[in-house]
Amino acid sequence: MKKLIAIFILITSIGSVFAFAQKDGGQKKPDIYFTELTFDFGQIADNKPVTHDYIFYNSGTAPLLLKNVKPSCGCTTPIWTRQPIKPGDSGKISVTFDPKGDAGKVVSKTITVTTNIDDKGQDKTVTLYIKGKVMAGSESN
Repeated sequence: MKKLIAIFILITSIGSVFAFAQKDGGQKKPDIYFTELTFDFGQIADNKPVTHDYIFYNSGTAPLLLKNVKPSCGCTTPIWTRQPIKPGDSGKISVTFDPKGDAGKVVSKTITVTTNIDDKGQDKTVTLYIKGKVMAGSESN
């Protein structure tokens, strides 16, 4: 009887493994995890660009590649890790915002990150956000 139960458990376990393998095609895939998606600079001097680093991890099982990192306007400049990120490793996107000419405005900008992750036949995108209130140079923190 114990052998019969052990065989039943073994067969059930093997079936579960095959079902899982069929579900994801048995392929290794990259995935991306950001430690934050939004950063608030608070008060920003209108005469000095500010920079923030977004840290991300490849939480998948295959190399992750950032195909493109596109800001919503020309006042925002991203610099990003260009080489493939191995599973478990991290990368960085440094975003610099130049507030020149925006004194008195509350700003909100986006950065669209395009990856090599398959998302229903398309490249997966992630949107990052920066925001802040632009003050005249002497008024900022």
